[in-house]
Amino acid sequence: MSAPTTDGQTLELSETLGLIEVEATVWVRLAAQFVNNDWLVRVLEMTSGEEPATWQLIQWDYAEVHFWSDTVSGSEITTWLRSGQVTMDSTPLRLPDLAERSGWIWCASRQPFGLAPLAWPSWQVELGANHQLNEPRNPLVGSDDAPTFATFYDAASFFFAAGDGPPGGQIIPTIRYRHQDTSGRIEGINPGEDQLGVDLVGTALGGMVVELAGKTPGPTQRVPPDLNGQAHLSIPLPNGLPADAWIALRDGTRLVDRQTVQRRDREHPGPGAPLLTFEGATIQPAELGTSGQSARLRQSPGTLDRNVAGNLIPPRKVEQNEAAFDAFVSRWSRSGWGGG
Repeated sequence: MSAPTTDGQTLELSETLGLIEVEATVWVRLAAQFVNNDWLVRVLEMTSGEEPATWQLIQWDYAEVHFWSDTVSGSEITTWLRSGQVTMDSTPLRLPDLAERSGWIWCASRQPFGLAPLAWPSWQVELGANHQLNEPRNPLVGSDDAPTFATFYDAASFFFAAGDGPPGGQIIPTIRYRHQDTSGRIEGINPGEDQLGVDLVGTALGGMVVELAGKTPGPTQRVPPDLNGQAHLSIPLPNGLPADAWIALRDGTRLVDRQTVQRRDREHPGPGAPLLTFEGATIQPAELGTSGQSARLRQSPGTLDRNVAGNLIPPRKVEQNEAAFDAFVSRWSRSGWGGG
């Protein structure tokens, strides 16, 4: 894996470039801005490990802005970073000064971070940024195949995140590298009456351990050593969900991925309090009566129902799980968590 193994680890620029250089394929997205007769790189996003779900091959040219994406080798990336410029169609695009040392951050799969979440657990590092750049204020009207956008934010949100851009209405300048770890991820958490079903995917799942973690230690299950690609494990719930429950996928002492499992407050559930969250959605009681047995799936505020690959969740997937959802909420009600 071309990344550190310790969250928060700080590396010298030369060490970071060495990690990038060995990558055969890097998916690049770049936004450059014309300022004072010079093309400056505003955002350079570089992702290795696997193609990001929202990545598209695009080249849009506007009077003051360029958007460009392509696949390049890690060695070409490091040539850009060492020289201080990206050359696109013979046009030099100047990079900001890079930090001599940078801290790496570990992110779980689908964790909101940067311009758009990634499907796999990832290691990310910001190498530099030109924070003095102001966003272009005029509508972007391009030639040829470049679409028209009312604002730079709208254009960049579509380009970097398929329209689901970061909150705040601003694309922060950054030079960022992201490496996706495809060894394993938690693809889904499926609640049952007395167990949680956990779906895993990855290239090196064999021997990994799934653990129901929280304030109260929970049970574990190990993936068979010869099983890779996909796996389904069941976590028993003899005493219900522990407080602040979350699912940990680990390989020895390395945390490979994590996903949160939430329950409603035992004493003060309150209207709209979530029971479980997974894949961008929450299970909530549809009627706040004493039984609490009816449940429906509600999209989390400001998000889309997407699967781990970033695609829309098919409606039938929701329908297939309704019975399990209802059974789980029924057990939750009988246990007294609903306050009835």
